[in-house]
This record gives sequence, C-alpha cells and structure tokens, in this order.
Amino acid sequence: MKEMHKGGLVLLFVMLQSAIVTILLDIGGSNIGVVTFLFYANLAGALTMLLIMYSQDKCREFLSIFKKRENLLLLVAMAFIIAVVAELLLVVGTIQTTPSISGILYRLYPIFIALFAPIVMRQKVSVRQYASLVLGFAGVYVILSNGSLLTLNISEVPAILMLVGSAIATAIPTLMVRKLNVSSSVFMALSTIIAVIVFLPAIFTLHENLFPTLSISTLASIIFIGVIEFGIGGVFYYYSYKRFNTSLTGAAMMSTPFLTVIMSYLILGTPMQPYYFLAAGLLATGVIMQNGEFLSAPERRKVGIKLKNTQIFDVTSAFISNKSPVIKDFVSGNNRALAIKLEGGEIRKFWEQETKPMEKAIFFMHTKPYPDIEGEEIDFLIEVLDLQEGRVALVGMGDPETVERALQDFKRMQEQAGKTA
Repeated sequence: MKEMHKGGLVLLFVMLQSAIVTILLDIGGSNIGVVTFLFYANLAGALTMLLIMYSQDKCREFLSIFKKRENLLLLVAMAFIIAVVAELLLVVGTIQTTPSISGILYRLYPIFIALFAPIVMRQKVSVRQYASLVLGFAGVYVILSNGSLLTLNISEVPAILMLVGSAIATAIPTLMVRKLNVSSSVFMALSTIIAVIVFLPAIFTLHENLFPTLSISTLASIIFIGVIEFGIGGVFYYYSYKRFNTSLTGAAMMSTPFLTVIMSYLILGTPMQPYYFLAAGLLATGVIMQNGEFLSAPERRKVGIKLKNTQIFDVTSAFISNKSPVIKDFVSGNNRALAIKLEGGEIRKFWEQETKPMEKAIFFMHTKPYPDIEGEEIDFLIEVLDLQEGRVALVGMGDPETVERALQDFKRMQEQAGKTA
C-alpha cells in the first residue's frame, strides 16, 4: 500500500508539473529572451541529468552512444529536433497566444505518435486511432475559431501552427528513440547538452544578453524547467508509467490541459474561456481513445483471451531495429512481440528448451534470449518492463493471437504445476 501511495504522489506531482510548464515558459521567455531562457534551462537540465545518470550508473551507457557511429547522427538529429526545434516553437507559440492554449495544443503529440507509428515503427493504425486524430484536429479548430466554430481567427494561425509543429517535433523523436532502443535518461541528457551547445552561440547571433538581470519569477522558471521538467520530472514521468497501468497514467496525464487553464487563471489572470475546456476535452478524448503513449511498454489488449492475474505487454519496439531476417519477420507487418513478467521460480522443468519455436511464433526468456537477439534489446526490455531482481520476462514473437494463446497455455501449466508441487 505504501508503494501505491508513493506512486500516486509521484503521478500527482507529474500532472502538476506538466500543467505549469507552459505558464513558466511564458514567464521566462517573455522576460529575458527566448533563446537565453532556453539556454539556462537546458544548462540546468543537463547538469541534473548528468547527476541522475551518475547515480544510476549509466555514464558508460551515455559515452557508448558516441562509439556507435551507425546511429549517432540520427540520434543527434532527434535530440536537436526535440530539444531545439520543439522547445523554440513551444515557447514562441506560447508567448504569442496564451499558456492555456499552448498547454492544450501541445498535448497533440501522443496523437501524432499514433499517426507516425506506421512509418517509423511499422505499426498498423486502427480505426480508433484515425478517429482520435479527427478529435485532435477538432480541438485545434475550436481554438482557431475561438469557440464560435463558424469563423476562424486568422491572426492566431501562425502561433497555433507553431504549437502544432512543436507537438510533431516531440512525437517523431519519441518514436525514433524507441526504435533505436536508447535509454530515456541517456537521450534526455544528450538532448539538453545539444541544446546548450546550439543556444549559446545563438544568444550572441541574436544579440540577446548572456547575463541578464533575473527576477525571482524568471529564476524560479529557469530552475523549475531545467531541474524538474528537463531532469527529475522525466524520471518521475517514466516511474509513473511503470508503477501504474499505462492506460490509467495516460488518462491521468490528459487532465493536465484542464489544470493548465485553471492555473494560468490563478497565476497570470488569463481569462478562462469556455471553449478552452471544449478543446481540451476533445484532445483528451482523442489521446485516451488511441491509447498511444509509447514511452513505456503498453499493456497488450486481450484478443478473445484473458490471462488470469497477468498483464501482457507489447514490446515490439524493443526489437524493431534487429537486423536478423528471422527476427524482422516475426515483428513486421501485423506480427507483434509480446511479453509477460514472471517470478524466477515460475520457470519450471517443463520449460526445458532455452527457446521454443512454433509454427507462427517463437518464444524465449530474457535470461536465455533467442539467437540474434542483441544485448541492448534485452537491456531495453529490462528497463521498460521494470524487471527487478528475481523477475523474468517471457517473450513471444509472431502472430499475436498465437502468441497470446501460447502464453495462456504456459500460465495454465504453471498453475497446474504449482498445485501438484
């Protein structure tokens, strides 16, 4: 129960943190210049992430990305897009509209993740996901029309396009990082460092003041955005997805646009327009419908089968970049990689083979991986499934219904073996 209370407090903190971000971006970017503000915020974020990686013993993992030149340029490009392009568009768009509108439209990024998933991750888009996209853009239209629905406010189109662009620039790197099997903390550290490198010369190019006079509110904004949003908050965000069901956490996060509207009114006096809540509701409904939070292994929706007291996780993205023709065949098209978590003692003698081939699927334990499964893929699997000591992941690849039935049979055999032991 204490763990659940701890997880609940973390989730509440993440919700409030996400809700206040656009308000603080508006304060900081307006007072000392957009580039200068982002430079100091990312500097604070980089220092925070380096300390977090040191505490998690991930410094070697961070340095290793520079030795693998195959994906280095792509990874740097993704870091540049999410830390420079997305941040600039978000801050400028926020200043030119309101934190309330910005907080609502930025939440489009999970919908864009679902839209781009077929291209980046080779995942099929469902009718529900297309419907969620329609709802998302309906929310954008409500903002553009100022709630009148029949007329458009052309003057706000550039700023709104910036905010939509920021959501796109967040969605694409998020997908690519999953495809490249890079640790979230490592990518966050790389992103903040690249942002610092880019923004420092930009300050002089744009003739902004590198050492501005900071008000208390601006200093607080820099510290919060840097240390919390770009640092500790990211760790808490992923923790909440591991602690709770993915759908529950994703739905909870969709309440943040409503909180942003309320907090913007309380802190900045921004008027609470009724259509803000309509737009936020449309976007939230769209994101919940498509259930597209790809930042941790999502719980697999059952296909005609219910595994008793067992969650099935879709871990296809962990293996999507594998170069083996066999592995590629088992995770491409409509095929999936699914996994369940087991206690180490549940692996009994009837599971005699290290791997278990079937007609339409292959199975293996993460402790005894199938040939051609790479160590990085296993490490990524351990991270997204939060496999602590004594826990084992049983992974199946291939036709999803075949895999689910086999996992059902496996659990049934485990239960019977436990009764007769």
